Amino acid sequence: MLPSRRPDRPTTGSLMRTGTTKDYDKGDMEPPTRLEVAAVLRELIHGERTRQSASAWASNWLLGDARVGDPAVWEALELLGAADLVSTDRPFLYNDEDFQASLDRLCVPD
Repeated sequence: MLPSRRPDRPTTGSLMRTGTTKDYDKGDMEPPTRLEVAAVLRELIHGERTRQSASAWASNWLLGDARVGDPAVWEALELLGAADLVSTDRPFLYNDEDFQASLDRLCVPD
């Protein structure tokens, strides 16, 4: 499990969303919905999205000013943000089972 930052404590900085860079004021960027996060997790699990792409997508909220109030969404974003981290004993720190468990916690139907 990743170290957790309180979802109600934003940081400041520049965010990237869908490939464009824009400076946002605090609270300007809406957090993703459970459906949006679930879609990225499914794409990652099914090989339709790269780990690097999923990590970059999640980083929009992890490193930005968005206030993510839903703990399940926040935890999934943390996991996605670390999707491309390598490990010393296996190719990546997290695997498809981790992504599926996070998807299951979101309780979003297919």
